[in-house]
Amino acid sequence: MALFNNQSTKIYRPFWLVLLVFLFCIIASWLPTGFSIFGFEFKAIDFLSDFSKIKSEKNKIVAKQQNVNVNAIDSLHYKGVAFENFYPLNNNQLNNFIDKLRVLKKKKSKIRIAWFGDSMVEGDLFVQDLRNNLQNEFGGNGVGFVPITSVVGNFRQTIFTQNSGDWTTVSILKNSEHQLPLGIGGEAFIPHNSSWVSYSGVKKKHLEFFHQAELYLYNSKSVASIDVLIDNSISKRFEIPVSNSLQKIEISQQKEFQHIKISFNSDSNMFVYGVNFESETGVFVDNFGVRGSSGIAIGAMKPESLLADWQNLHPYDLMIFEYGLNVVSPKTNKYDWFQKSFPKAIEKIQNYYPQTATIMLSLCDRAIKRDGQYQTMEQVPIFIAIQKDIAQKKQIAFWNMFDAMGGEGSMINWVDEKPRLANKDYTHINAAGGEVLGQKLFDAILFEVKKRELNL
Repeated sequence: MALFNNQSTKIYRPFWLVLLVFLFCIIASWLPTGFSIFGFEFKAIDFLSDFSKIKSEKNKIVAKQQNVNVNAIDSLHYKGVAFENFYPLNNNQLNNFIDKLRVLKKKKSKIRIAWFGDSMVEGDLFVQDLRNNLQNEFGGNGVGFVPITSVVGNFRQTIFTQNSGDWTTVSILKNSEHQLPLGIGGEAFIPHNSSWVSYSGVKKKHLEFFHQAELYLYNSKSVASIDVLIDNSISKRFEIPVSNSLQKIEISQQKEFQHIKISFNSDSNMFVYGVNFESETGVFVDNFGVRGSSGIAIGAMKPESLLADWQNLHPYDLMIFEYGLNVVSPKTNKYDWFQKSFPKAIEKIQNYYPQTATIMLSLCDRAIKRDGQYQTMEQVPIFIAIQKDIAQKKQIAFWNMFDAMGGEGSMINWVDEKPRLANKDYTHINAAGGEVLGQKLFDAILFEVKKRELNL
């Protein structure tokens, strides 16, 4: 047994020797330098220097990468309000949309954007400026989808429309009409015998000439017909069959024309939605703004089969939701009902456009008079926080229009601007204000394009 213990001790001697040397080196690395004992001068010892160098080099690499990204973003010189992208990394549809824009100039294709909104964009305000900027940068000619009639038809500056005045309008704003075959914008128009509508180009870039015109309608009762007059010289007649699906009638694909008139020849109880004007390639923005809408009624639209038809016949690459003017009120700070109901409207559209990117715009600034002075309505930031929360939970993108305007008090400044950027109701922007916001929203899109080009 003694022999065994002696051999065991010998086995562990190298281990104890190595451990003592290691501890000595560690202690020596902590000793001060610059002194000597018996002529032996102590110098700095860093036993862990190799490990420190590895860690230091890793830190330098990370710092260098971070610095490159920061410098790259700074080099874009973007000082505006950027999108907050809440999409998951494995399904970033906003980036997918941006990538489509990037390749559009090389690849002949169409990119469509649907704008769902309220009176903020009636008369095509704001939307027209985003459309114009996008078409300047990425190509395309045409105003996109235009409804049959509108309460602000004469106010709109991007197309000139006239109609017979005998159309019946049905809308999502009336609960009794939710079950009707409404268009994707939440409206439909019913003609009577000899009802007509006409469209003319305007002398603006991208809008003076029509290239392609498509009529969208739903006719489930009886066979009907329409007569089309192009530039007051070319006449065409189209038979409209009975169908339980959305129909797209290609009424003209001429190279260029400036005027079109469509006449309906029978009382067939058909539902007509509007005419789409596009060129062969480019970017197109459809304005589905409805005065008085909160957006919630979109979630109640039926029959849902029509939404699937819209997706098949008229697909979109991006959808913008802009609401709030008809929701926020100085009388209440509670908007639980909106927070609960509005996501259903987003879901309704996304169910039929699952690969389409979605951006939610915040409420703009609004001012009310208090103690004799105008000031930002205190409910505005409360409501914007709710909108951002919805965007985050639905994992879509968010753009803060309130910040883009300038934040608190900006509506007052916009009304006082020379020339004025907003109306004296301290709620609605005007054409000049729409131009400013259209540029800012376009800049935010362009910033995303440049980031993608730099792989940021």
